[in-house]
Amino acid sequence: MTNDLEKKLLQEIQRQHLSENDIKTFLAGLKHGKPTEAKTKSIGKNHVRYLAMSDTHIGNINYDNDLMAFAIKEAIKEKVDFIVHVGDVVDGWYQNRPTQIFELNAIGLDQQVKLAISELKGIKQPFYFITANHEYNTYMRGAGVEVGNVLEDKLRTVGVEAEFLGNDEGNLQLK
Repeated sequence: MTNDLEKKLLQEIQRQHLSENDIKTFLAGLKHGKPTEAKTKSIGKNHVRYLAMSDTHIGNINYDNDLMAFAIKEAIKEKVDFIVHVGDVVDGWYQNRPTQIFELNAIGLDQQVKLAISELKGIKQPFYFITANHEYNTYMRGAGVEVGNVLEDKLRTVGVEAEFLGNDEGNLQLK
C-alpha cells in the first residue's frame, strides 16, 4: 500500500470516527461480502399466473401489513402459480444514517427477519425472491450476512416454499 493511500485511509477513519469494532465489522463484510450469484429457476408451464411485488421494506414504519395481507389473500383467490418479490423485502438498518432508527418498527436483522416471517407465512404458492440495495448495503456489506439465505431458511421452516434467487438479480425461466 502506498504512503498516500495509507494516509488517506487513516484520515477517513478519523473523519468518520470509526472504532476498532467498526473497522473489524467492515473488514468481515468485505471478506464475505460477495453477493450471491443469480440462480435460474425453470418453471415448466406454457401459461402462468403470478403476483409480483417489490420494495415492501418490512421493518419500516411505512410498511403496510394490510396491503401485504390483501396481496397474499388475492394470490390465493386468483390461484396464481407463484409469487415474485423483486427486492427490498426488509428495510435494513443503515447505521451510517442515525435518524433511520426513527423510521423503523423492527430494528436490526433479527427483528426484521422475525417480522418478515410473520408477514409472509401465509403464502401458499411458491415464493421466489431476490434481495436489493437495502439488504445488501446494510446486512451484507456491514456484517457479511446474506439476508436472502436467512429468509429462505426461516420461511421454509414455517411451510412457505421459498427460494432465494440472488442479490439484485435472479432468473425465472418459463417454458
